[in-house]
Amino acid sequence: MYRTCGRGIRDTPGIPPSGSGAPQTPAEYDAVWSEWKGAAPAEELRGRAATVQRICTCLNNGSRELNVGESGLTALPDCLPAHITTLVIPHNNYLTSLPTLPSGLEVLTVEDNQLTSLPPLPSGLEVLTVEDNQLTSLPPLPAGLVVLTVSGNQLTSLPPLPAGLQTLSVAGNQLTSLPPLPQDYRCCW
Repeated sequence: MYRTCGRGIRDTPGIPPSGSGAPQTPAEYDAVWSEWKGAAPAEELRGRAATVQRICTCLNNGSRELNVGESGLTALPDCLPAHITTLVIPHNNYLTSLPTLPSGLEVLTVEDNQLTSLPPLPSGLEVLTVEDNQLTSLPPLPAGLVVLTVSGNQLTSLPPLPAGLQTLSVAGNQLTSLPPLPQDYRCCW
């Protein structure tokens, strides 16, 4: 068991109000993360313990960025800190899906994993980098998305691109055509 990690979360901007169904107290966060850590297969226990520690540090420091890369994870806990705006999950190699993403997320980077699909994307997401996964399709893209990097997947098509998209990277997929490109896009490869 690890020490309570959610001290002061009620004062952290972006923590959901009471009644939202999300954890509200340090004990509630601890219960969710302890259950997730306790359900780990033996080979993943160390990675999950390190991930819980990173999440606790993020929560305690009020950090807007959470990096849980290189942990050998097959899954993430169902509840991530609601206040984060950047989630970085590189090089886990075994991660096949993501939980519901925090509503205020602006940057999502999930490289070198085994994702086969993505959950619905938060409306304020600006940067989506999901290269070198196993994606065969993408969910609808948020209107404010500026950077889309999906190289090295198994995509055969893309959803409509947001009007403000500036950077698009699609190499290493099975695309035979692209949707209409936004008028102001700068880079495509």
